[in-house]
Amino acid sequence: MADQGSCLSDATIKKLIDAKVPIIVMDNSNYKTLKKPVRMEYQEDIDIPEFREIPTYKRMCICILKNDHACKYMGFSPTKEEMSKRSQIMEQYRIIVS
Repeated sequence: MADQGSCLSDATIKKLIDAKVPIIVMDNSNYKTLKKPVRMEYQEDIDIPEFREIPTYKRMCICILKNDHACKYMGFSPTKEEMSKRSQIMEQYRIIVS
């Protein structure tokens, strides 16, 4: 079993189990979410409605091709707090450079 995975909802976990995808459901996550962390091998292709929630090699390749270093395409976007800190730092830097 791999170390990869993501946080998924209970409904998505059930669909993965029904599709016979080998997964390990963990108890808790460091993120503030109601979803549960799931460890699994990245899938080549899977046919469930929640396709955007499941990390796949294809989606990782698209992130690389788009130069999406934050993996926004895969749903890993910065939090509101991280965006606020970044904008404050950028504003401070703008003041220093001007």
